[in-house]
Amino acid sequence: MMEKLIIRKRRWGVLGLGKSGIAAANLLVSEGASVFASDISACSNSLVKELDGKVVFETGGHTKRILDSEFVLVSPGVPKQIPIIRRLRALRIPLISEIELAYMFIPKGSKLIGVTGTNGKTTTVNLINHIIEKCGSSSVLCGNVGVPATKAVLCAAGKKYVVMEISSFQLVFPACRRIAEP
Repeated sequence: MMEKLIIRKRRWGVLGLGKSGIAAANLLVSEGASVFASDISACSNSLVKELDGKVVFETGGHTKRILDSEFVLVSPGVPKQIPIIRRLRALRIPLISEIELAYMFIPKGSKLIGVTGTNGKTTTVNLINHIIEKCGSSSVLCGNVGVPATKAVLCAAGKKYVVMEISSFQLVFPACRRIAEP
């Protein structure tokens, strides 16, 4: 697992400014990172308004500015073979998924229940969450089911479980081993 220490006072890039990218950018800024975010499309004003004011961002294309990052979080749904990702890989800039970042912030004492697979993920996580609550325990439901994982973990304090729906495209960029490399 990555260490939280690599966030504070480090240059982070975020590719993709959907709900997950915005939540991740805000989490990184709240932890002391310098964040530059980039989205290939023109984002809606309502989404961009959710960005922390400290996040520097661009929309309508990816410039080379993202290449100045020490680490880049790739939002779910960003295709893994686009030119900017190929360039980041060539420069050996570690790429990380939103799920991996969220995992670093699961409160101590909480357990992660992650569900992935081809069919039935949403039904399964909703059922697990329901069972946990009916048994008198506490949980937070997040991931591909609606609330971005990097947003949900911030309100998971005191919860016994974090129930996360994880789609295959959210598992494309595990960086824990690469970040530790010199």
